[in-house]
Formats: sequence, C-alpha cells, structure tokens
Amino acid sequence: MLSTHWQRRHVPGATELRFFDVLARLSADLIERLDAGEDLRRSEERLRSAVEVGHLGLWDWNVRTGDIHWSDEHFRMEGYDVGEVTPSYDVWSDRLHPDDREETEAKVHEAMADKKEYEHEFRSLHPDGTVRWLHARGRFFYDREGQPLRMIGAMIDVTGRREWESRQNILIAELQHRTR
Repeated sequence: MLSTHWQRRHVPGATELRFFDVLARLSADLIERLDAGEDLRRSEERLRSAVEVGHLGLWDWNVRTGDIHWSDEHFRMEGYDVGEVTPSYDVWSDRLHPDDREETEAKVHEAMADKKEYEHEFRSLHPDGTVRWLHARGRFFYDREGQPLRMIGAMIDVTGRREWESRQNILIAELQHRTR
C-alpha cells in the first residue's frame, strides 16, 4: 500500500497520479525481487547442505573456455586443499591413476562426441600415494549446431565399497579353493 500526505487539502493531478502509479509498480517489482532473492538464497542453502551431507563432488566445465568450477568436496576427492589449485581439465587428469587415465579420458570424450551421459568409475592418485575410487556422472550441453558448451557432473567416493568388494572376492575365492 502506498500512502501520501499533504499539509493542506490536495487533489493529485494526472501527472502526479502517473508518478504514483509508476512508483507503486517499481516498489512492487522491488518487493518481488527481494522475495525471489530470498527464495533463491534458501534454495542454494538447501542444495549446499545436501551436497555436504551427501559428500558429493560437483563440477561445472565450460568446454569452450576451459573454465571449471569445483565444489569444495571435489577438491578434497582429488587430494587438494580447497582452493589450492585452479580447477582445469589438466589438473583433474593429472590426478587420474596412470592405469585408468587413458580409459577415463576416452570415456569423457566418447560421451561428448556421442552426446551421451558420462558415467565411469576410476581411481584418483593423491600426492601422498593414497588411491581413492571415484564414481562420476555428468552430462554435456550443446549449442544449436551440436557443439559442446559445458558439462555438469557429480561424483562420489566409492573406495569403501570397492575395498569391501575386493575382500568379498578374496573370501569367495578362498572358500571355493577350500571346498575343492
């Protein structure tokens, strides 16, 4: 509600009424933008919390410029401190386990060329020699001519599951050997 007051009796003219109408509309637009901004802030906070709780490493790669944004967890999954490096394809590739590098990079390029979703498990080799298994999924977005614009994706650390599977396979092999 917009209210105006004068010291004496006053009947607003057409110009003043137009001005008040514009002012009221601008005020309403501002209030809507403030509400939308607050909704967006709440939505971003929910997403940030879900990413932290789920231990998701997120990336957003501008294929044309090479610029990449990593979430804090993505840095940690690659064995970096948050902000230690400027994210890039090469920085990511450098941490791939040497035995997985060729296949992992081929899967990325295949998904890009075939316009398919990227999904792959690979090992990340940290500077201290620690090996982590990561499960990544991503999707490319293309311009009207079919050229890749960007790739957005997420990954999780599946090292615990991989270690459990390895122990189970050893136990099964041992059991089969003993039953023979």
